[in-house]
Amino acid sequence: MAGRLLGLTLTWLMAVFALAGPVSGIQVSCSSGYNGAFVSSTECFNLDFSTFLHEQLDLGWSGIRQDRQVRGAGKNSLTQSISGNGYSLQNDIASEGAFGVSTSSVATAEAASLSQDAAGVGSMGLALSGTQGSRVAGQDANVEFGTLSSVQSLSVGQDVAVSSQSTAMAGKEGYVGTEAFSESNTILAAGSFQGAGTLQAQLCSAATERAVADGVASLDGVV
Repeated sequence: MAGRLLGLTLTWLMAVFALAGPVSGIQVSCSSGYNGAFVSSTECFNLDFSTFLHEQLDLGWSGIRQDRQVRGAGKNSLTQSISGNGYSLQNDIASEGAFGVSTSSVATAEAASLSQDAAGVGSMGLALSGTQGSRVAGQDANVEFGTLSSVQSLSVGQDVAVSSQSTAMAGKEGYVGTEAFSESNTILAAGSFQGAGTLQAQLCSAATERAVADGVASLDGVV
C-alpha cells in the first residue's frame, strides 16, 4: 500500500508544473498515454536574460495541455513539437527586439490544436505547421525592422490539417503566407514587400483529400 501511494503522489507531481524566467537554453519534454496511444511534446527555449517565461503543463492519461506566456526583449527563439498517432505539429518563434507571445495547446494521441497571440517590435518570425499522414497545412509571418501582431490557430487530426491567421505588420521587409499539401494538389497563398510598407492579411488553409486556401490581404492599404 505504501508503494502504491508513493507512485500516485509522484504521478500527480509530474502532472502539473510551472516554469518561470528569466531562463536560457532550456528543453522541456513530456509524454502521456496508455494502451499504445501516446502523445509527446518537446519545447526548446533560447531566451535573452531580459525575457520572462511562465509555462504550465498539465499531464493526464488522455493527453497534454500547455499554457505559456513569454515577454521580453533581445534575441529569443522558442520551438515546440507535438506528435501523436499519425500526426505532428510544429511551432517556431524567433524575435529580435521587444515581444510578447501567449500560446495554448491541447493534444491527445489522436489530435492536437494550438492557438497563439503574438506581437513584436524589431524583427520577428512566426511559423506553424501541422501534418496528418501525408496532408500538411501551415503558415508563416515575418517582418524585418518593424512591428508585427498576429493571432494564429492550427489543428490537426481526424485526417485533416487546418491553419489560420490574422496578421498585421509594418516595416522595412515583410512576408505572410499560408500553404496546404494533399495527395492530389498543393496550394500556396503569400504576400510580401521590400522597402517600407504595411501588410494586413486574414488567411486560412486546410488539407483533406484536396488542399484549399482562402483569405484576403492588403498591401499599403490596397486589397
